Amino acid sequence: MPGVTLPLSTKRPLKVLIVEDMLTIRLLLGGLIKSTLRDRSPLVTEAADGEQGLAAARRDRPDIIITDIGMPRMDGLELCRRLKEDPDCADIAVVMMTSDPRHREDGLAVGAAAFLQKPIRERDLVDALRVALSTLDARPPA
Repeated sequence: MPGVTLPLSTKRPLKVLIVEDMLTIRLLLGGLIKSTLRDRSPLVTEAADGEQGLAAARRDRPDIIITDIGMPRMDGLELCRRLKEDPDCADIAVVMMTSDPRHREDGLAVGAAAFLQKPIRERDLVDALRVALSTLDARPPA
């Protein structure tokens, strides 16, 4: 599925923040995102927990955040809740991921644009990125 073209009205590099406590998953996701979105020259950054993720989001203003739900220090649900309460970060598209499907409704309830079930399949990642990018296309120009 390399080279899938995903919609977005501008052609600037897409900024993606991965918030996940497991290094191997961060590396895997980063590689998949770079391959899948290579036409957008994605700038992928990483954080190991929700606190680092919140600081990185406020500092770097990514277009999309892909976050695990179960993490130390601050979980992905609290991260998403805080982002959506912050006027400077509320328009960031958040994709939540977990191995427990019971968390799906919780993630969507706090404002996640899409949800990924672990283990993550490339097709599911592409679909979640499509949904996240469509929310970016729908927001008013800055």
